[in-house]
Amino acid sequence: MQWVEDHGSRRLVMPYTHVPPPGDGPWRIGAHRLCWDGQRFELEEATGQLLGPPGVASKDAVVFTLSDDRVALIHRIHPDMQLAVFDDLEHLWHAGSDYWDAYMADLDVHTLMRPTPGALGVGAGAPPVPTEEGFLLFFHERRADSSYTINLALLDQVTGRLQSRLSQPVLEPELDWECRGDVDNVVFVQGAHRDGDEVYLTYGAADRCVGVATAHVGNLLDALRAAA
Repeated sequence: MQWVEDHGSRRLVMPYTHVPPPGDGPWRIGAHRLCWDGQRFELEEATGQLLGPPGVASKDAVVFTLSDDRVALIHRIHPDMQLAVFDDLEHLWHAGSDYWDAYMADLDVHTLMRPTPGALGVGAGAPPVPTEEGFLLFFHERRADSSYTINLALLDQVTGRLQSRLSQPVLEPELDWECRGDVDNVVFVQGAHRDGDEVYLTYGAADRCVGVATAHVGNLLDALRAAA
């Protein structure tokens, strides 16, 4: 779940991977809006929607607001990550075939990041974290040996485009419970929360445990500046 600014209001959005019955097409991005009354979440069932280009396998979605109030969607059409930008949340929710046909016809232009040489794929995990220099995007990469790492990039605040990217992971499977589980050698970032100069990351470990890691925003930005 993630908060999205929309025309001066905060909307709670829950994207997820929608897996249809066998033979009913590829997996796609499903999304609902939720209400939060300070104590409980309530699903707004009528808001359920499939996002992204129809008939195209897509997942690993995060939604966020750019500094000019447009709404951005990062998603993954294997093996790359793509960026789609919309006027507002309603535009994202109800983008028609004209939008997605033009998008798919020029997909290279909308490609945000590709896997590093030899890797099998990349995808978003946690919604981007705002900083004074841009958005910190923590994402996963699947290596050639099928292990997963947590990686970091900096996105432009206005366009959402890539500014810099670290060449090495910020976290890789090392601890016993990250290396052995239901799926071995996996750290898969799923949440990022900033509190002052610290970012708290929650991540899946070996598809069995939940891990937490912290990092200093200043240190991350220093490393990204050096990588630019």
